[in-house]
Amino acid sequence: MTKRSPVWKYFEKKEDRTSTCTICFKNIKTSGNTINLNGHLNSMHRSIITPQKNNNSCQEINDPVEELTDVNTTAGLPTSNIFNTDTSIALPSPYNHFKRQKTIKQSFDPISSDAEGGIKASKITILIMYMIPKNSQLICIVEGKGFKLLIKTLAPLYNMPSRRSISRKIDIKYETLSGIFKETLATSTNFSLTSDIWTDIQTRSYLGITVHFANSTTFTLKSGILGIYDLSERHTSEYLAEKLKEACFEWRISIDLITAVIIDGASNITKSVELAFGKNYQIPCFAHKLI
Repeated sequence: MTKRSPVWKYFEKKEDRTSTCTICFKNIKTSGNTINLNGHLNSMHRSIITPQKNNNSCQEINDPVEELTDVNTTAGLPTSNIFNTDTSIALPSPYNHFKRQKTIKQSFDPISSDAEGGIKASKITILIMYMIPKNSQLICIVEGKGFKLLIKTLAPLYNMPSRRSISRKIDIKYETLSGIFKETLATSTNFSLTSDIWTDIQTRSYLGITVHFANSTTFTLKSGILGIYDLSERHTSEYLAEKLKEACFEWRISIDLITAVIIDGASNITKSVELAFGKNYQIPCFAHKLI
């Protein structure tokens, strides 16, 4: 049986001999091999799929979406060089301040890039996918008349994806990026957690869990949010302990590798840490102690 290339973790195969990148959703021709796919990952997403080295400062996991939505690049090329394809001609003074007239293609390229499949259209879609979770917006915002008018004014040829399409793309991106984060977690042998319970304006309760760890090779300190978990039952220590263990299982973090859990000091969460990880693992939050 032929070994499947790891590049397919980041691509969806299509029937027309192309594949769609699950990070930026760009269609790449495969031509029966993975050369183009590897080239796309190395040129466009190197900082996302390759752990950073020689950085010993404490930092959070880089936001892959911000990497993808860098407005200073287009398909991996500086935007200042996109249209600079003609050989420049040095003119004598006082004519050297004149600019050469653009070709028809150069004039319409910025407009046509708004259309489906264009470079700018892909960036707009990625930015919409970034905005929705970043600003806690509902996915149905893409069907709002005001939002459609805004996008239509900024990019007349852009074809707004449906709510279902945006939802599917966000799910695909989450699965891809969560897989990358799990691979990052696998580089460490010790973890600490920060946990806290909070209630929203509608009195619904949630358990937030953050993980902190160091890359065992580069010793770079990193952190990331494992999730905000809905608490549908009473906040008993047994129930909270199950939630803590479920989060560790979901992100493939062994219970034996947990060295400490920072909590607010409440009796139920203190007991839950003891039930989930053992005695003497809980560390009360210093800020809560001051209150």
